[in-house]
Amino acid sequence: MDISANGAAQLPELPASRIASGLGAGVGFQSADGQLPASEQSAGHGHRPFVLFNPTTRRRAEIVEATLWDNAPGGAAPLKSRSFAVCGPDGDAIAPQVVNSGSYWGHDFVTLAFPVVVAGLGYARYVIVEEPAVLPAPGAKQIGPALHCWYAVVEHGEEDLENEFLRVALDIETGGIRSLLDKGTSRYLIQARPGTPPLEYAAEIPHAMSAWCVDRIGPAEAPTLSALRRTQAGPHKAAIEVDLRIHESNFTLTFELRAGDPKLYLHLKGVWFQRGTRESGVPTLRFALPLALADAQGSYEIPFGAIRRTLNQGGEVPALQWAQVTGNISSAPAGWPIETTIAS
Repeated sequence: MDISANGAAQLPELPASRIASGLGAGVGFQSADGQLPASEQSAGHGHRPFVLFNPTTRRRAEIVEATLWDNAPGGAAPLKSRSFAVCGPDGDAIAPQVVNSGSYWGHDFVTLAFPVVVAGLGYARYVIVEEPAVLPAPGAKQIGPALHCWYAVVEHGEEDLENEFLRVALDIETGGIRSLLDKGTSRYLIQARPGTPPLEYAAEIPHAMSAWCVDRIGPAEAPTLSALRRTQAGPHKAAIEVDLRIHESNFTLTFELRAGDPKLYLHLKGVWFQRGTRESGVPTLRFALPLALADAQGSYEIPFGAIRRTLNQGGEVPALQWAQVTGNISSAPAGWPIETTIAS
């Protein structure tokens, strides 16, 4: 449905069977992963406005995602092949990045990523239109060897991500982080030895009352890297996925950098099939970050506050939703090459 100059609604001059519509599409989409459904609130064509609210008191400049829907009737171009532009409150248009596309219950969808700025406790309107726009210079990008043939998914070599603040190098043998460089200070926050895995599997020794008593954990096993994929190449988001297998369980770990954002995002999804027995004990899985910190301490959320504890060699402690590790940047492991500067 289009809007005329006097504000009246006008239907496209097409047969009903050829009118694109996404109205009501997307109900339940992503809800299985605990997210809010990305349902379509417009008619599925024309201008698509989104109102963003910032519930915090500080100004936020971040990369957000919006999902568009269409039933792609006969003769209509698929959503993923169309050109889009995002118009912000200042009137400037920027090209979004397509980060996902597909079909769900008879409708096609495309998910776009783009930068927004919203004042503290304020809101801003961003409108997505089907118009060409110029892509900005990459703020987040992949760094790896160029592919010399179309069927080569990746080369056996460097697999890095970079934005204005960070450079992340992955270990192509394990799928873990080989190094994490803070470009502002030229200091390494992570500098792992080759072969350091991102996950550790171990079994708690067999004992009684294992549902509420935690006993010693046996030696850790590293998962097997089964695949490594470059997924997002920028300019707003850059990401690499690794598939890991531990015995009968499978996991996908995604490393993601966003333009203008000093944080490294890690997304872990998996299917856990490990079961404990009286003989083998209780299976456990830990996410391991080899931080280059000396005198490290951990802070943990507890009811109505937080508590600081000394790190106890990987043992479990009571905590709620978040944990924070602080310390001093230590020297690099012996024999590890240190790169002092990285070009932006």
